Amino acid sequence: FGQNKCFKGTVKDANGAVIADAVILIKNVKGKIVEKTTSNSEGEFSLDCFEDGEYFLTISKEGMSPIEKKITLSRELNNE
Repeated sequence: FGQNKCFKGTVKDANGAVIADAVILIKNVKGKIVEKTTSNSEGEFSLDCFEDGEYFLTISKEGMSPIEKKITLSRELNNE
């Protein structure tokens, strides 16, 4: 069994202002949604733990262009 990860962050615009009610999706490489949540009034979000691997992180908000990034979660630790 692979080690699971938890994912959290804050959604901000280019000027650093927080974005409330943004939809955050984590999709696997086949396009299936693994996790979905919405940012709170302070732009913060957290997602349940999911397995190591490659995913697509999508952040969207009505009236704004969505952002999608490929991310890799790995259980390798850097002790430096």
